[in-house]
Amino acid sequence: MSRDISWINEIKNNTEEDYIIWCHDTDNEGEYRDFVTDEPVGKNDGGKQVIIKAGAHLVAGGCGIPDGGDKDGKPKARVICAYSAAQRHSGDPGAGLRINRVMGDNDQDKIVYRDHYTTKQLAEIIFPRGMEQNIILRIDADGIYLDIKEAKTSSEWQAYVFGQKLKDFFEELAPELAKLAIQAAQKALEAV
Repeated sequence: MSRDISWINEIKNNTEEDYIIWCHDTDNEGEYRDFVTDEPVGKNDGGKQVIIKAGAHLVAGGCGIPDGGDKDGKPKARVICAYSAAQRHSGDPGAGLRINRVMGDNDQDKIVYRDHYTTKQLAEIIFPRGMEQNIILRIDADGIYLDIKEAKTSSEWQAYVFGQKLKDFFEELAPELAKLAIQAAQKALEAV
């Protein structure tokens, strides 16, 4: 049975710049290990930032994409931000790409991309409710990508619909979305 969670299982930073990942959530904040050496890199527990070094390939455990609710009066979020654009403290970087998994209409869920600084919505990926995704977060020079590795679901039909919708979405819109995502992470979007 699905838990309606989108999991980040791997992170690949294919750039020459360091990034951070930060999470404000009630659960599934995430811990990270080096893909090759299995050495610990860090945990997002308690609102801590974790640095994703240039060229890093990390395995993520318990790294969910938060829902759209709030914790202690502050919106839950997972944020990816260029280290150079982040505020220099251990908590909220104050800028970056914010991703959430939220409920949509008609038994659908969606992953919503926002500029964390302005909270402006950049895009969304819509899929049937009751699905669980495993995702590779890939940071390339031309954008930030959420590569769907696998979709666990209770029926073949839902898997087919999910696959078809994502196939169409990624073929047509992924490059533009990835570009907006990297701009948000580098704090290049202008406040509206």
